[in-house]
Amino acid sequence: MPKHIRVALADDHALLRHALKTFINSQPGFKVAAEAGSCQELLNILNTGSIDIDVFLLDFSFPDLNANKSLPDIRTTWPDSGLVIISIHHEDAMIAELFELGIHAFVSKTDAPEEVTKALESATGKNIFENRYYKKAIEYRKNKKRS
Repeated sequence: MPKHIRVALADDHALLRHALKTFINSQPGFKVAAEAGSCQELLNILNTGSIDIDVFLLDFSFPDLNANKSLPDIRTTWPDSGLVIISIHHEDAMIAELFELGIHAFVSKTDAPEEVTKALESATGKNIFENRYYKKAIEYRKNKKRS
């Protein structure tokens, strides 16, 4: 594992983005290496090739483009990086779709801050963070297959 887990952060709410960055940077072994107010802005920054990223922490909803639309490009361009989605929305169908698109973790904005670091750490190893949202997504998929 790298000396610091390098995080790419995107959230369109500046106050929340600042709070997440401050919290993440205060955790031993974590560093926000890039941040932006949208997925597209973050991808533009990272496409310069000068920043190495271990894990992405992306808000789901953006005014211009939701994160699920950016996930295929991220998976292709940064296949070794983990993917964590953070959102105030946590509908089972949406979360199930996000896991199908290749995320490693989903965290609610109402969760304790420690959930974010656990999710980032798990996703850095490309492991699925098996919290309650993951379990609900699995249950949703099972029920959908039955119907």
